[in-house]
Amino acid sequence: MKALIKKLKLFVHDEAGPTATEYAILLSLIAMMAVVAMSQFGAHVSGIYSYIDGAVPLS
Repeated sequence: MKALIKKLKLFVHDEAGPTATEYAILLSLIAMMAVVAMSQFGAHVSGIYSYIDGAVPLS
């Protein structure tokens, strides 16, 4: 029983879990921002190609 209580106390004072959670949240925020940035960049590039397509006369 004493070993269980000792392990429980070590678990409560261990900071590896919260640190891993913080890194996971940070990584998910970075991934979401990357997806948003790529979608905005893709829309911009699509607009450029549409402009070029309309400006080039077909023979």
